[in-house]
Amino acid sequence: MRTDFFAALLGAVIVCSFPAFAQTDTTFTYQGELMEFGNAASGSYNMEFTLFDALAGGSQVGLTVTIPAQTVSDGIFNSQLDFGARDFSGSHYWLEIVVDGNTLSPRQPLTASPFSIQTRGIFVDDSGKIGIGTNDPQHTLHVESGFSAAIVGSVTEDTGGGSGVIGRTNSVFGHGVQGIAGHAISSNAAGVLGWAQALSGISYGVKGTADSDEGVGVRGIATSETGQNYGVFGSTQSEFGIGVYGTGQAFGVYGSTSNWSGSGVYGEAKDSSGISYGVRGASNSSNGYDFFADGLGVDYGTSSSIRWKSNIVNIDNPLDKLAQLRGVYYNWDEEHGGQHAVGMIAEEVGKVLPEIVGYEENGVDAIGMDYSKLTPLLVEATNALRAEKDAQINQLKDENQLLKSRLDRLERMMTLSIDQ
Repeated sequence: MRTDFFAALLGAVIVCSFPAFAQTDTTFTYQGELMEFGNAASGSYNMEFTLFDALAGGSQVGLTVTIPAQTVSDGIFNSQLDFGARDFSGSHYWLEIVVDGNTLSPRQPLTASPFSIQTRGIFVDDSGKIGIGTNDPQHTLHVESGFSAAIVGSVTEDTGGGSGVIGRTNSVFGHGVQGIAGHAISSNAAGVLGWAQALSGISYGVKGTADSDEGVGVRGIATSETGQNYGVFGSTQSEFGIGVYGTGQAFGVYGSTSNWSGSGVYGEAKDSSGISYGVRGASNSSNGYDFFADGLGVDYGTSSSIRWKSNIVNIDNPLDKLAQLRGVYYNWDEEHGGQHAVGMIAEEVGKVLPEIVGYEENGVDAIGMDYSKLTPLLVEATNALRAEKDAQINQLKDENQLLKSRLDRLERMMTLSIDQ
């Protein structure tokens, strides 16, 4: 029978991300020293561990952990203890140990070791910077990951106004959220990826707001000179969702690329049916521009190579088609700005060139038209006019030549009559 002359000396309490023999991630290793009659104990002992919130008395915390036949070698034993999720850094606990029915006194205080705050892959340096996936944090919170997302924000509730990730800075040169995708690290990396999965309502893949006079709501920079990259890429699956939405005093959305074939801002509407917009711009000012080109490049361009076309035929009867169109002055209704404007009536154009007009689902009410695609009709009408005028000129030349021949004959006849 064991004697009750035991003493236990507390060692370090260690919380590890992957502790040996741990069954859950709340298990920690307790190391102690057991003395029997003043000598280091060796053998097997039945031990019970109970957590309390006070040195004496107090309330028990969690369940009692029982370890039968705990091995002790040269006085040293290591026990895997799990009292559930506890805050060992901000709360005070005392461990009561019972060895073979003998309660050791006093209770041993549990203090977080320097390693306890490095749990689950979290590293904290001496200055208080937190690193996840790195032992060398360069910022207050520094997250690194391999080929997965370093930071993922997700809101599972499909209603309300939740945000996956919110970033804010009060610094003049600060960034609420800054993402950098290193091409050498991952060829498919995204600096910041926003994903709106709600199938209804108004959702935002990435939403940026700038309150500064020179602020930028969302700024994307693609610096890689190879591959397909995007300064800003937004995607949403909602019928009324917005892939990228920006609002700011200077720029709602600003995109820049250093790649010779890159896109500062790229918009793509992937739905093969209905009316969708790759990029849509709207100005509420009657003097504003829904779209404004301000650069040295071509203002507008579209794919037009013969390599991708078949069944090529000239527009037939271009003059007749052009004669059915009219340019008009008109006033917009209040919902569309109310200003005076000049243009055409889309429904009228659709009767002549249905290929350039978009309609509502009823197929009657027009949504809009592509004015640029009137150019082919104007070109063919001009060519038809030129051909018509050339034919008239050639006819006049022929008639003039005939008259000249007749005149020459009359002059010869008159000359012969005078000579006689």
